Amino acid sequence: MNSSNPRLAIALAGFFLIVSPPLLSEASEESEQPSTLEEAESEHQFEQTRTCTPSGIHSCDPGQEPLPVQWNRQTVDYEIHSEGSPKFHPGEELTDDLKHSVIESFDTWNEPECANFEMVYAGQNPSDRIGWDDSIPPEDNVNIVVWQDDQWPYPQYNAIALTTVTFSRSSGEILSADVELNSAEHNFTDTDDSVEIDLRNTLTHEVGHFLGLDHSPNGDATMAPTAPIGETSKRDLHNADLAGLCFIYSDDWAANVPENGGGGSEGSSSSSCSTTSQSPAPAFLLAALLIGATAIRRRSMG
Repeated sequence: MNSSNPRLAIALAGFFLIVSPPLLSEASEESEQPSTLEEAESEHQFEQTRTCTPSGIHSCDPGQEPLPVQWNRQTVDYEIHSEGSPKFHPGEELTDDLKHSVIESFDTWNEPECANFEMVYAGQNPSDRIGWDDSIPPEDNVNIVVWQDDQWPYPQYNAIALTTVTFSRSSGEILSADVELNSAEHNFTDTDDSVEIDLRNTLTHEVGHFLGLDHSPNGDATMAPTAPIGETSKRDLHNADLAGLCFIYSDDWAANVPENGGGGSEGSSSSSCSTTSQSPAPAFLLAALLIGATAIRRRSMG
């Protein structure tokens, strides 16, 4: 399954690490809540994706303002490639188990009541088109989850998964988001035994990119940038992830934000987490690829 999307892009890449079950709690009426995105990010250790950065390799153009990237509607559909991953499961059709694992990963972000936002499973689709295509009707630009069994089409990203987010440069509104899993180079598992690259661990992180979150500075968050072999704890959300979700998609941030610093369990792992007591497990790259819609329009018109 190969993608044919022009890659005029800003790439945000990284690894991701350990998460613990969420502990949502009401904010104290007496505490002063952050009023801006920057204050909320600093206090609660999440990062929202921006259209550009003030400096560095992905710096803004002259006069361009770095805007937060997010969906501007309350429900967003996603679909799963109808072939699934024959390398992951027998046969050439998506299995119920594989479908349910994908849905569970999205529903992990749907469950918190603080967010006025829901990602809805809309069925299977044979298309493997990645990114926004101006030459087709907007409703045909589906948000797809697809396995790349035969060949990983992005040699520049040594990643186990990639989320491509297409957004408006002028507003930050997300137009489409697609998740690709690198099953050509990595072995995914979806059990609690003999875990290699855990599917739900990987997908839950990628869904965070899908909805507009960048990597978290909190090493225990689902959106933290590293993940060792065998990790399954990122199937659940940390308070840093919940804070980002609540801030972006809640009408009442102050009433729903989790308390700062909560959510970590005793004995949570660090970036040197191991599969054995003797040697550290390798960590693998997961990436979010951001594509400005104006860049795609220029390319497709040429």
